[in-house]
Amino acid sequence: MSEELPSCDRYSSGKDGIDFMKIQRSHRLVAPGIFVVLSLLLSLMVAAFSPLTKANFSETPVVKQASMICNMAVVPDRSLKPAQETVVGASFKITNEGNGRSFDQHIEMPFDATLVTGYTTFSDPGMWVNSVEAGLLRINLPALEPGNSLSGTVFFRPNPDNMPAVGKELSFFYYLKYTTGEDLPVFTADSIYNFSSALGYFRTQGITNGTCTSNTVKVSFASDNRNETDGKVMPLTPSETAVNAGTLVTLTGDMFIAGDLLSAWITNPNGQSTALANGRANDKGVGSLTVDTTGLAAGSYVIAIYGQHTEITGRTILTIK
Repeated sequence: MSEELPSCDRYSSGKDGIDFMKIQRSHRLVAPGIFVVLSLLLSLMVAAFSPLTKANFSETPVVKQASMICNMAVVPDRSLKPAQETVVGASFKITNEGNGRSFDQHIEMPFDATLVTGYTTFSDPGMWVNSVEAGLLRINLPALEPGNSLSGTVFFRPNPDNMPAVGKELSFFYYLKYTTGEDLPVFTADSIYNFSSALGYFRTQGITNGTCTSNTVKVSFASDNRNETDGKVMPLTPSETAVNAGTLVTLTGDMFIAGDLLSAWITNPNGQSTALANGRANDKGVGSLTVDTTGLAAGSYVIAIYGQHTEITGRTILTIK
């Protein structure tokens, strides 16, 4: 249907079919048989276009979009020694859970003035450090197809010119800046009715820019380097507590991705686990849980909160006196 009728200058299709048609011939007579042919062709076109309205042609097709999940973990995950030989790894993982690809993307990872960059490991050869300046590390990334992931670790050392003191807390997080979407053909009523201006109507921009913010993980400087779980299990607040049975205990964790789906459970001294309430982290990545200890026997319990997308478990040791 890309060719215009030789003798049809313009038509429009409405609910009742053809509204008007203008037949034009310049400086010559038109044989009556031509009108028969035109009428037949016009009838066929009416049948083809009658179910379609201007609104139908103007509908924008669904553009495939990326949906990005950004994780962060730190190793060692319990404490760091303020010494030149200390190495701390900030590990990231980016997953595309959408139905479209992400591209033209990079990571921006801030780091503390008490640290200097060391070296990196990446999962894809298309990943590379673009710049390191003013406490900000930028890593360029290749395009990421739906269902795939990219990961890497940036290793830092204490800054010899600004050595951290015991008690100094470090926070690690990053932003992913990416582009997604696609150019798709959109058949508008104007492009159907006016082929001379079709090039201005046949395509539309479906490209958008996005930012994915990772969770934040923390570790402090102490007397030694201590790693327990490679960043997979982090302490809740409080990390340990002892109460009498019947006390309400509220636990919080700020290591989750904003809005992440959280599940919680309690494990008794015999190793048996019982599911607790599910919920979501707030817009700052904080999850909280209040536990009623009524009826709990004396002993040590583990209360845990797991972030589905964060892939980190927050843990507290609860002792019932």
